[in-house]
Amino acid sequence: TLHATGLYDSSIILMTTDHGIAFPNMKCNLYDTGIGVACLLHYPQNPSRGEATDSLISQIDILPTLCELVGIPIPCHARGVSLVPLLEKRVKTVRSEVFSEVNYHAAYEPMRCVRTDRYKLIHFYDDHDFIVLANIDESPSKAFLMDHGLRDRRRCKTYLFDLYHDPMERENVAADAGYQEILLDMESRLLAWMVETNDPLLVHKHRIPKPPKALVNKLTCENPRLDDFEE
Repeated sequence: TLHATGLYDSSIILMTTDHGIAFPNMKCNLYDTGIGVACLLHYPQNPSRGEATDSLISQIDILPTLCELVGIPIPCHARGVSLVPLLEKRVKTVRSEVFSEVNYHAAYEPMRCVRTDRYKLIHFYDDHDFIVLANIDESPSKAFLMDHGLRDRRRCKTYLFDLYHDPMERENVAADAGYQEILLDMESRLLAWMVETNDPLLVHKHRIPKPPKALVNKLTCENPRLDDFEE
């Protein structure tokens, strides 16, 4: 339609998504397969047209970017940064780190992460180590893994990945002596962000209250009934 009406070359077009694919270790997880999302931007005279960039950006950067492109003031409440300098190749990066979080999906599972170009820290804030199966959307992949022991698998509280050597996030180096300075630095970055954003995990001492009128099933429920839920 934009081409047919002659508006394409004067339009801003943004395509993005909200999370990774709804498969295990993707949607509702803070691995790159969960937080790495599609983001395509078209606008008139874009000097980066047709190119891709590996620079770290966050979706909170979209609002400031659109404001600058259309020439209106960036709202004072906007937390992101404009990507226009990056797209115009005046800078190579606009961020040294990005942050992501999960509180609830189908079930309560609070987690936070900070990612730099090289490192990723993921921390879980609940009090168990098993996989929250309700937070994995139903799919043939989930069914296959359930048939092959997914229910019995355990996870760590803290993960640190060296993405240069381990881009698929398979080797947790949080306990490796050679990464302790990196771990402390990433933990301090994450804590500073949580303090700055008044994270409810800090406000409520690592336990976020359930939403109003929500029913929360007990962790031990295999086949929940109405009387298995906490009001």
